[in-house]
Amino acid sequence: MRRSRIIVRTVLGLVVALLLCGCTPDVASRDPARGDDPLGYYEVRQEQGVYVLGSMASAEKAKAGQVPAKTVRRLSSVGVAVYFEVDTAGLEYRLMGEYSRRHGLSE
Repeated sequence: MRRSRIIVRTVLGLVVALLLCGCTPDVASRDPARGDDPLGYYEVRQEQGVYVLGSMASAEKAKAGQVPAKTVRRLSSVGVAVYFEVDTAGLEYRLMGEYSRRHGLSE
């Protein structure tokens, strides 16, 4: 009984130590300019509406007039077209949620 407690505590201690020691990717090594930031959020206004993009690289291209090939179009609460960047991992859903949160549209 006592031995199993020691083993459980040791295993839990090792797990906590691994989580705290930096076994996750180093945030400082990410370069948002390359699009490495998985939580990037950028709004770029164009004549046809607002583009909501997930990386700085996409935002810079949109500012230069090269909008993403794949987008999902929605309307804002004031009727402006909002285009969300799409990828295979469901980026558009995260961007839609963040847009709603930032613009007070979510409950």
